[in-house]
Amino acid sequence: MSIKCVKCKEEIKSKEDLVVSSLILLILPFHSSCFAKQKTDSFAGMFYRGPINSMIYSIITAIIIFGFSMLTFSTFITMNQAGKNSLPTLIVQLIILLVVAYPRIISFIFFESKLKNKKETVKYESISKQVHNSSQDNVICKVCQTPITKVSDLSISYKIVSWDVFSFHNKCFSNEIKKGVKYSAIPINSPEFFLKYNLKYLILAIISGIIGIGIVGFGILQIIIEIIKPNPYWQDIVSSLIRSLFGGALTGLISYHSVGSYLNFTNKRKAIVDKFDKK
Repeated sequence: MSIKCVKCKEEIKSKEDLVVSSLILLILPFHSSCFAKQKTDSFAGMFYRGPINSMIYSIITAIIIFGFSMLTFSTFITMNQAGKNSLPTLIVQLIILLVVAYPRIISFIFFESKLKNKKETVKYESISKQVHNSSQDNVICKVCQTPITKVSDLSISYKIVSWDVFSFHNKCFSNEIKKGVKYSAIPINSPEFFLKYNLKYLILAIISGIIGIGIVGFGILQIIIEIIKPNPYWQDIVSSLIRSLFGGALTGLISYHSVGSYLNFTNKRKAIVDKFDKK
């Protein structure tokens, strides 16, 4: 059974071209390009969540499920020690877990598991396709479709929604920005982009990493102090464990995303600029 995009009604042929989004309780498949248009071309686009099938969404879902699972376990121990009925609270927390996991589970079972990956033949193949020069050494301008012969005449930018990367002549790029097309106004290969975005990603990664190490270290210290007491209070130990693991995972996610964003733009810029160095 084929999977069809809800916007263009055409078949989605690979996982790379699949974007799964949610609208309230509906889980909907799109082509990546169709999803970008849906987000920008209509008022309803702001209500679509996703991509559900992305790595970041999966990591966030896993962290939330893990945190709630630990909280459920802690609640069960605490209420049993106090002689209270923990069943109603546990049921509510399990329902929350199901609501959080539901989009990711549906996405995998009904869409992702039925599609295959494209075969990767060369490094940076997806980048080459995005700049329309996978079969040649020339870098082609997205607008006029002519080769860009000088690196000084090169502007590399990306669509703000889909992050698809394209190369332009400087003049063509300026004209596209004036038209209001949804490209980043600051080229990836400019010093301004490094200072405004990439440097911030690196700083955010370092700061979140330091905070994460501090949270985990402080949690471990609290656990050790509680364990060496004559009568350790296990509720405090579990609470410290939950805080340190959840805080460490959250800051780790921020650091991972920041480093990933930095490497994403750096590698795409390098893949294009290196073609001028080979000439």
